[in-house]
Amino acid sequence: MRAERWEVSTPIALGRSGHRWTQIVTAGALLWCAGSAATMAEQIDRIIEISRLDGVRIGVIPARRPMTVFPLHGFDLYDERAVIVGTLATTAVVTEPTDVRLHVTMFTALSEAAEFGDGARAALAEVRDEYVADSK
Repeated sequence: MRAERWEVSTPIALGRSGHRWTQIVTAGALLWCAGSAATMAEQIDRIIEISRLDGVRIGVIPARRPMTVFPLHGFDLYDERAVIVGTLATTAVVTEPTDVRLHVTMFTALSEAAEFGDGARAALAEVRDEYVADSK
């Protein structure tokens, strides 16, 4: 599961002044091995690198963190004005204020459960190290 929040006035450029981007991912989602263990280790290293850019926040929800919210799908939240929800069959752009507020509330709850900064990087490094060990 992932949730993103974009706060931009022009197309996103990670690390660019004036742009903010938040990505939240569950630790469990990082365990889905897309490709090889070596590829996953490289991808997680890249996420760790990106997490240090200005305006970028990467959040990781630890595997055993007690949760009170359970999103049914990933979503992208744009400036609290729109939500993009992708499914297997289609993508929906949601702009109805009531529906956007529901996603803002969900994003806030996920943010409160996530580790950011050094805590997120430590969680990412732990998963990366498991992939490195698996690739040997």
